[in-house]
Order: sequence, then structure tokens, then C-alpha cells
Amino acid sequence: MIKIIVFSLIDAFSLMFCILFAIDGSIFFFSSTFLGTLLLNWFAFSRKSYPYRYLLPGGIFFISMILFPMIYNIYIAATNYSTGHIYTKKQVIAQFLKHEYEPSESQIFNFTLFRDSESSIMLLLLENQEVKISVLFNNNNEILDITHVYENSSLPFTKEFTKVNKKQIVSYMGKFQPKKIPFEDGWLKMTSLTEFRYFQSRYNYDIGEDTLVDQKTGEKYYATEGQFVSDSGERLNPGWIVITGLQNFLTLITTPHYRSPFLRVLIWTIEWSITTVFFSFSLGLLLAIILNNKKMALRKVYRSLLIIPWALPVFISVLIWRGFLNEHFGLFNKILRNLAGFSIPWFSTPFWARTSLILVNVWLT
Repeated sequence: MIKIIVFSLIDAFSLMFCILFAIDGSIFFFSSTFLGTLLLNWFAFSRKSYPYRYLLPGGIFFISMILFPMIYNIYIAATNYSTGHIYTKKQVIAQFLKHEYEPSESQIFNFTLFRDSESSIMLLLLENQEVKISVLFNNNNEILDITHVYENSSLPFTKEFTKVNKKQIVSYMGKFQPKKIPFEDGWLKMTSLTEFRYFQSRYNYDIGEDTLVDQKTGEKYYATEGQFVSDSGERLNPGWIVITGLQNFLTLITTPHYRSPFLRVLIWTIEWSITTVFFSFSLGLLLAIILNNKKMALRKVYRSLLIIPWALPVFISVLIWRGFLNEHFGLFNKILRNLAGFSIPWFSTPFWARTSLILVNVWLT
């Protein structure tokens, strides 16, 4: 009974997430959640799956910790994912459509505020001291009505409204500044304590041509390789994620600015792997042969001491070795100065810094 209740809750939450992923258009996460839930239920309730239940914990960790990161890294390497290219194309277009600009001959309106006993607000927009537009807001700051006031027409409010003075207007700025009042081909926004100005959308997206038009300059931008680019080569940021295949690797190999440091790091990684494995294996084999001699005194004590590097936390080992390798006060350099009259710059030169890393890693392993 408990098992059924637990899996009922799991299935309910999985169904909820599947619906959310489907609405968001995340096919990968929708499929993974749906198939994962089906597989989990099969393992829990099918008799044929009984032998595989013991493999399930290990399988989950293998997929989540090893397989998925590998596949995800391969996917990222085959895209242009980077700073400025972290969104989908749909998200990028949505961001550009939010951009706005004030036309050169923008209309400017002064305003006055009125309120009634029910906290409803009447906004009157004036041009040349004449009321042109009235906007009625409810107590939740939602627009209820927009009326264009023409010559000889009556004002759209009654005596129930009282005028808000300039000091009180300050308290309403937080409500009105984010508001966009529809007007002609754009909207009106509050820009100061006394004015509303006319704004339009900066960019217009043409689905048929897959282009973005800057309505301020008239420049047209074409969707090219994960970014909107004009005929003059100007690029709009941000861009979006696209599959580039092996382009990242070709750029890494063919561009000297990237190739030189990459090769240095690659060569050092190979050197690190070979030297660390060689010295760890050689020293470990040598110590095993020596300590395997039954005639050696205190053999068990020496064997116990070999466990110390594994028993100590890594950060403590690092602090100890940093003290040992200190160029001025470290134990190793003190011994070398007393015996040979010189010291080693462990942290000052690349060669000795790498040597110290190998030395510490061999001791740890």
C-alpha cells in the first residue's frame, strides 16, 4: 500500500513536469521525464524486472554522472554556445521586440491625476493645456478604459474624483512608470513627474524573410549563423545557439591565438599523466617489494605509515606541502641550503612548479 502511494505521488509530479516541459517546448526534458517515469514504474511493479532492480541504482548514477555529462559536453562542443549565444532564437527575437525608442518628433503630454473613494485613478494627458486622452485605472492598477477627448467633448469623469497634488504623485510613480498606454502605433510611458512621452518598438521581426528591421534607422538584419547581421556587417547582440559541427575544433587548430596556449596545455596534460602514472607505479612497486621482505624490522609500522596520505584530507595535505615547498622558510629548501648551499624556486618558475605538482600527486597516490 505504501509503495502504491509513493509511486502515485512520483507519477503525479512527473506528469506535472511533463506538462510544463511540453508547454515550454522542451522535447528532451519531456521525453526523459516521461520515459524515466515509465521505466521506474516497470522496475517497481513488473516481476520480469526483478533481477534488474539491483542494477538500477548503479545505472541511475552511471547515466546522471557519466553518460549524460559526456553527451552534453559533446553537444556543447558542437554548438556556438558562449557569451552572447546562450538563448534560443525565439527568446532572442522576444528580447529585441521589447526594445523601444522615442521617435525624433515624439509627442509629449503633461498629465494630472484624479482618484475616487474606491482608489480608482483617472489619468488625464494634456497637450498644450488641453485634455487629449483619459485613462481609467482600477485599484489594482489595471487599465479599464482609454478615451480620446476631442474638442467640445465632456471630460470622462464625475465630481466623485478628486485631484492628486504633486507631492502625492511621487507615491504613484512606481505604479505608472512600468505602464504602457496604447497610442497610435506605439505607446505612452511616464518619463518624469510631469510628462508622458510617445515610444515605438525599436525592432520589427518579419517571419517570412526571417529578418529584423530597425525602425529607428531603417537597417535590415538577416538571421545568419546564430546572429542577426546587416548588409554592412553589423551584428546585433545577443545571438542564439546553433549547431556548428566541428567548427569550434577547426577554429582552435587554425587560429594561432588559440592554438598556441591549447598546445601548451595539451602537452603539459600528457606530461602530467605519463610522469604521475610512471612515478606512482614505480615507487609503489618498489615499496611493495621492499616491505614484502619478512626479515625487515618494523615492517607493519612502515606499511601503516603508507596509509597516511590517504587518511589525511586533501586540503590539509596541500597546506602541509605548501609549507614544505616555501621558497624562503620551507623545510626542503632549508635542508638544501644547509647541505648544498642552494635552494629551489618551487613556485617561481614553470618547471619547478610542475615538478612540485607531480611530487605532491605522487605522494598522495
